[in-house]
Amino acid sequence: MAGVLLSVAAGVAAYCAVGPYGDGPFGAGFRRIPADSPEGTLLVHDSRIGRDLVRAVIEEATGRVRELRLASGGDLASALRVELNEHQGVRVPHDLDGDGITDRWDYYADVRHIESGDVERVGFSLGGDGIVDAWAFHDERGQLARVEVSTLRDGVVDRWEHYSDAKLVRVEADADRDGRVDTWSSYRDGVLTATATDTDGDGIPDSPGAGER
Repeated sequence: MAGVLLSVAAGVAAYCAVGPYGDGPFGAGFRRIPADSPEGTLLVHDSRIGRDLVRAVIEEATGRVRELRLASGGDLASALRVELNEHQGVRVPHDLDGDGITDRWDYYADVRHIESGDVERVGFSLGGDGIVDAWAFHDERGQLARVEVSTLRDGVVDRWEHYSDAKLVRVEADADRDGRVDTWSSYRDGVLTATATDTDGDGIPDSPGAGER
């Protein structure tokens, strides 16, 4: 599967730039769809590989492949969707409860890692509304090690939860969002045991205890 996605991504990117005969994207079977974001017009290209359908969505202005869908048997309703960023990192969205809203995103270094299941991190929506605002990281044993949260839901992480044996042990927060941790909380068996804050902005807890790292 990963090889199919890689070859299609490379092919549509080249076709979008020059076309198969140097005549631009519309000589290669592309079609335009309404833009849903500031990137401008989007192009769609469908490729058949046996019984499977691969659909690529490309930004016309840049030629960047933004999304790939792999439909086994040609059924796009149940297609695997892969979203690519400008650095070719990918994420695979999931609708776990079937309500039509994405509630989990699996992040991979590139499409080659999808088939092996080598997930870098898992994103989810604390509000359950399709906006990713938290990311979970697991250790080599597959246990939860850290959760990063954007409390304002703008993609800026300002809360870090640390786990040991999948149990919460420490929380760090950047309350004033200046890029430095200024609040520390310690937990034992899920119970808050100590807190510390930095009120003078030096990045060091004003009192010992919870802030020791």
